[in-house]
Amino acid sequence: MTQLVDFDTKLASVSFQRHSCIYYKKDLEKKGLPAYDLEARSLSSDGPTRRLNSVLREEFALGPLTEARLWEGERATMNLDRGPCKLFTPL
Repeated sequence: MTQLVDFDTKLASVSFQRHSCIYYKKDLEKKGLPAYDLEARSLSSDGPTRRLNSVLREEFALGPLTEARLWEGERATMNLDRGPCKLFTPL
């Protein structure tokens, strides 16, 4: 149980700068879609977490949102920005 809590704490400490879906970088590149850096920041500074962040940045990227309502009906043919969208902090 302690290990599970530790793992959950590490996951919860990660913050992202964009709102989107996470893909394998190679899949986005194959489809000719832009791949954006995860821009993830972790509050944890231990060695294993830093190594994991490095692997995540190499293999994964942010791409378009896959929420169904962005791709259904008339929107399916519209040239819309489906993300990733830059997050902002309120004043």
